[in-house]
Amino acid sequence: MSSTEIEVNTAGRNRQTFEEASRLVKYVESLFMPWDFDALLAGFTDDCIVRYAEFPEMHGKEELDKFFRGRALRQKDCWLKKDLRLLMGDMIANTWNCGWIDLQTGKNMWG
Repeated sequence: MSSTEIEVNTAGRNRQTFEEASRLVKYVESLFMPWDFDALLAGFTDDCIVRYAEFPEMHGKEELDKFFRGRALRQKDCWLKKDLRLLMGDMIANTWNCGWIDLQTGKNMWG
């Protein structure tokens, strides 16, 4: 268990303060650089439904895993910055900025 994982551990309960939720968002940010597929997927239930940008809705960890791995294969020199914007009950919302080089086109990408 990493020190970041220890910091976000809240004994199995939802994050209750903005600070706790912010640490969770930063932990998740760290899982993308480099990609830690197992840890990312551990944050989702087997029957999760994920809506992300213009991509089709994803159902379940298997689809999400395929999505994550596909993105990782197309990206070089990826960076990501996530910031918590909302904590309301059991919901959090965050914003992100990221950039990478698309390995298929060689273009610098921003998201």
